[in-house]
Formats: sequence, structure tokens, C-alpha cells
Amino acid sequence: MLLRQLAVLSVSGMRFPGRGSRHSPVPWGEGPEWNSPGCARRRPAWRLRQRLPRPPRRLLGRQGLALPVRVPAAVRAGEEGGSHRLEGGGREVTRISRSDSSSHWKCLENSVSSTSMGLLIKLKSGRPPEKLLLEDFEALVRRGRVPPDTPVSHPALTRGEWWTAADLEPFHRASPNQFPPGAHLAAIRLEKVAEQEVIRAFHRETVRYSKGRLIEERLGLESTSAIALHAGVKIAARLQILESFEPERVLTLIWDSESPRICLTRSQDSIWDSLPHPEWRRDTKGRPKARSCPAPSFRQEGVSHQWIPASSSLLEFHLGTADQLLKRAIRTGTSSAGCIDGTTYRHLMSSGTNEIDATWENPVLDARKGPLEFLTSYAALLSALNEDPRFLGDLVPP
Repeated sequence: MLLRQLAVLSVSGMRFPGRGSRHSPVPWGEGPEWNSPGCARRRPAWRLRQRLPRPPRRLLGRQGLALPVRVPAAVRAGEEGGSHRLEGGGREVTRISRSDSSSHWKCLENSVSSTSMGLLIKLKSGRPPEKLLLEDFEALVRRGRVPPDTPVSHPALTRGEWWTAADLEPFHRASPNQFPPGAHLAAIRLEKVAEQEVIRAFHRETVRYSKGRLIEERLGLESTSAIALHAGVKIAARLQILESFEPERVLTLIWDSESPRICLTRSQDSIWDSLPHPEWRRDTKGRPKARSCPAPSFRQEGVSHQWIPASSSLLEFHLGTADQLLKRAIRTGTSSAGCIDGTTYRHLMSSGTNEIDATWENPVLDARKGPLEFLTSYAALLSALNEDPRFLGDLVPP
């Protein structure tokens, strides 16, 4: 009993230096420096590792910076811009700025300093360049302390070369006054405008290809709306088969009261390949640039039209009546299986008063069976006309 009381008294009288613990009433973050050499001798390394905050492992940003985390108050007392090697942790913590009231830090893996991608700037001639973070550089620009002709260098923004401050977008973004861009920045802006124009031109053509009349114009086909206005035409339907890595194929159905007929249109050249695709290439300095790729020309002489006569009874046997076919197309609508490559079908139908424009992407893989049933009916109609049903694609069963 006496030994137990002596042990309790000895433990209650102990005062561990540094950060407070369950044995000491010293508040957390006060007292002597817990990572000082003297403290490190009195406390083992495994105890220090328990007190260290665990820095994030995933690095973010172009500069290889990690997420901002809070660190102990003892470490926050370091010098501005200084770094501390924490014993047992194996990582280096570097301060970035005191402007943030929360005193955030950025922990970097493998002892990578946050100033390794800093901006070199020559504010005064005859003196060595100073290394600043972009945030500090923009702060100086806001205060008007950086003239536009100040030499600057950055591994990413200037590719290690010495440019003027007017050649940097952060300078114009933070400057309270308007200055003309430097020669390098003006050339970069012109290149960006040219790249955006290439991308916009490709986007316009893709919209015409998928939703407009580009395919009909290239193949020399009359629109379904114009065909439906002809005398005696009940329904004009068109199925565009857009198979990956293959030329476009088009099936046109003209349901005429006197002479129903089907037209199979084939092309030797791909319309999609003839579009002005943007091509990303790196220039001599390693920068990716978008340029208009030289596309093969589309030859009109490679287009063939095959007209096949059909009877109304044959159409009604495989597709139903004209009214049933129209209601079936309205009920089917647009569907997608969510796949990238494969076969896309665009189904157009016009009856003079109704216009239908539906898109089916890989209907075999689609949970909705309406598009697949439609294609099966078209394939059965082609088989009845002694034509190859694989005209609709290999995915469609005969």
C-alpha cells in the first residue's frame, strides 16, 4: 500500500515539457519547444511521431503542392518562409504566407519545397533576383511595386526564360492599371485565338453532321420534309447508319400510294473523316497546340444510289400501315446505351404534318427494345427484297 501511494505522488508531481498530455496540465501548444534538441533527448522519437499531424499523401496543383493543413502552434512559430524537419516524420513543412489568418501550411512529400516553382524577379538592377511565390508576386503588383518591364522568369510560365512582367497573365490580372501585353504574351494570345477557332470550326461541323443536313448534302439526298410534300407520298423515312471506322450508309423509304420504293445509298469515302479535325501537336518548346488536321477530301463520284421497288403489301407485312409506322416511330424516340464506339443510327421520318428526328446509339446493348425491334423490321424487309440485311450493320440480327 505504501509503495502504491509513493508511485501516485511521484506521477502527480511530474511535469513533461512541451505539449500538454494526460500527465501534464500545460495547455496544448504552450511551453518549451517540443521539437527542440533538449526535448528530443528527453522524449523518444516514437512519442514525437504520435504528436505529428499526418500530412496528405496526394499532391495537388502544377507546383506539386499538397492540401493546406493545420500544424501545431510550436511549429507555426518558425521564421517566415522557413522550413522545419520534424524528427521521426521524414517530411518537410514549409510556410507559404502570413497573409492568411488561418496560418495554413502546405506539407510536401519527399522534402519538396513550395518555392521550387517560384517566380524569379529582378526588382532592382545590380542585385541578384529574388524568388517569390505567385501569390506574393500578385500582391506586389496590386501595390504597384512591379513595373511592366521588370524581368521575370518562371519554369512554367516563361519556360525558364527571362521575360518582362507584361508578358505574364497574372500581372495583368492583378495590376490596378491597364498595360499593353508584352511581345510574348501577345503571341500567346493570338495562338490561343487560332486554336479556339479551329475547335469552334470542328464543333460547328460535328453539329451539322449529327443534327443537321451535312450527310444528306454530301450524299446528294433530298430531305425527308421535302419528299413528304410530293404528291401521293404518305411517309418519307430515312435511316442513317453511322458505323465506327466505316463510311456512312443511308436507307431511304418513300411510301408512295402508287409506287413505294427504297433507296440504299453507299459512299466510298467517310464524311466524318473529311471534317476538319483538330490535331494536337507539340511545338519546338514542348507546348501542345491545336491545329487543323489535313483531312482527306470527300469524292462525290464515290456515292452510289440503289433504288429498289417495293409493294405496299410487303411494307405493311414487315412495318405495318403508314399510320402504325408513324406512331411506332414517335413511341420509340431517342435512346442510348452509353457506349463510345459501335454503331449510331439516326432515324428521320416525315409525314407532312409530323417530323421525327431520333438517334439510337448501340441499340443491341440498350435496355429499351424499341430501336432494336425497328431495326429488325428493316432488316427483315431487306431480306424480303433479296438484299443483304448487314447493310444496317453487323450488330443487327438477320
